[in-house]
Amino acid sequence: MQQKSETRKRHSDIALLIANYGTPKSAKVGDVRRYLRQLLDNRHVMTMNPFGRKILVNCIIAPLRAPKSAALYAQLPLDNGEMPLLAITRRFADKVQRKLSTRADVFVGMTAGTNLIKDTLAEILALGYSQLMVVPMFPHYAESTTVNIIDEVYSFFRGKASFPCISVLPPFYSSPYYIDSLSALIQRSLGDVVYDKYLFSYHGVPDAHCLYVTQCHETTKLLCESLNIPEHKAVTSFQSRMHDNWSSPFSDEVVKNLASEGVKKLAVVAPSFTVDCLETVVEINKNLRQLFMSNGGGEFCYVPCLNDDDSWVDGFFKILCKSEF
Repeated sequence: MQQKSETRKRHSDIALLIANYGTPKSAKVGDVRRYLRQLLDNRHVMTMNPFGRKILVNCIIAPLRAPKSAALYAQLPLDNGEMPLLAITRRFADKVQRKLSTRADVFVGMTAGTNLIKDTLAEILALGYSQLMVVPMFPHYAESTTVNIIDEVYSFFRGKASFPCISVLPPFYSSPYYIDSLSALIQRSLGDVVYDKYLFSYHGVPDAHCLYVTQCHETTKLLCESLNIPEHKAVTSFQSRMHDNWSSPFSDEVVKNLASEGVKKLAVVAPSFTVDCLETVVEINKNLRQLFMSNGGGEFCYVPCLNDDDSWVDGFFKILCKSEF
């Protein structure tokens, strides 16, 4: 695992920040409430009047939603005593560090919850790196993820007397190294079984984010070409919607309809996530599975995220090298 901040030393002039969305420290209601406040009281996540957003999030959404969300997070198995998103991201970072050796020092930061980006950046600044590469661990470009992380990084360094030269890894939704790594994982997970339908479920965004939706469809297309999945067997859908004006079709409605139409064997992939989390473990592998079965479906196979798979570590390393890192 990564060294504790108090003992960490600089071995390179370059810092690599692996940034992910975030997770509560634990499934306790207080930790989840704190996480929701940090997550939602953000202009890139909820685009509305800042004063109104603060009241809505801190006085209504977080207090009311925290107990229900805590119950969902309690369904996630702890990984080495940590929530899985953080633990897996740490392991991935450790493997990337071994690949990079002294070429760069790898750090992990989260937008909300625990192990926050601002704290990691403070450590990076104190250690005196001359260069910083920021890596949003999201294949597709969206305001709530990519833009949110970039804005947080530049906001942290604004006004500082000195700071490193900053670069950002572009979205890698169509990178052959990402597509090849995910295709190989899908093939290993599905084996020789031929499924009636292959559902590619992406995290939903407000409908105005047409670039994100276009990139998601491109990923589905490239994965199907790599895996020789016929076009009529592939479906792209979107999950975790906050209201009906978000990107569609909605994954839950698609799964229900597929089962009702006689689909018996369904494979589900979540390409917008590189690490398994609440949205994949509970929302897909539990809730969508139950929805499929209860509406007449038979075999449901969820393909896990790339996580810290060794082939993905190799692919990610190649993405970094191709970016002239």
